[in-house]
Amino acid sequence: MKKIILSLTLFTLLLALVTCGAKSTSSASTSTSPSLSLQEELLIGTFKLEDTYLAVSSDQAAQLIPLWQTLQILTGSGTAAMEEINAVLTQIKSTMTSQ
Repeated sequence: MKKIILSLTLFTLLLALVTCGAKSTSSASTSTSPSLSLQEELLIGTFKLEDTYLAVSSDQAAQLIPLWQTLQILTGSGTAAMEEINAVLTQIKSTMTSQ
């Protein structure tokens, strides 16, 4: 039961990030941010792993949720430095297994 709730929470959070990311890219200038592609890669990769033996574990999810929430706040604020956003993305990437 906890795994289902955790998966639904992670899915909802990731969906919210995708939605926010889509809104910010449509109003952004024509230049593409390098962190956006990493954000999308991590997000899509997490979903692709869901039904595999490499799916995000409960421990990883507990670490990832606050990081994704922080990233959502930073990207939504419009005042965060790219270094801050890149640091959170690096933390998310390091939390995931290398496989």
